[in-house]
Amino acid sequence: MATFKPGKYVSDFSEFHHKRLDPKMTLMDLDLVQYKVMKDGKERIRLIEYKGTYEEIREMQLPLLNKFASYFSFLNDFAKNTKFEVLMIKADFRENKLKDNVATIYNFIEKKTIQVDEKELISFLEYTKDWEDLIGKEIQ
Repeated sequence: MATFKPGKYVSDFSEFHHKRLDPKMTLMDLDLVQYKVMKDGKERIRLIEYKGTYEEIREMQLPLLNKFASYFSFLNDFAKNTKFEVLMIKADFRENKLKDNVATIYNFIEKKTIQVDEKELISFLEYTKDWEDLIGKEIQ
């Protein structure tokens, strides 16, 4: 996975955007969009921004993620067969494992943060556990 480093770009398109287009416009590479049709026929759509424990959140990322959350929250009120989520996961993955067995998940729609272990994170990302069923330490 590519990560943002000062002076480096996650893609050629990101560099083109940054150097050639209006600098007042926000550019954000979402790390993951998950989509799954559940056994009951309902759909789940998640936007996930990942941050390594060593990465900072850039200035316009939070406002943009909050905008997505407000739109998706509105859609959740009307979409009977689709659930939308906007999340940020902060963790450190090394050698395909979760370092220190801790990941922090912030749910932009619920406005809640929880720390979970690798097993809980995998269950959540595989849609075998919903947000409200996660076992972990809630952070204020």
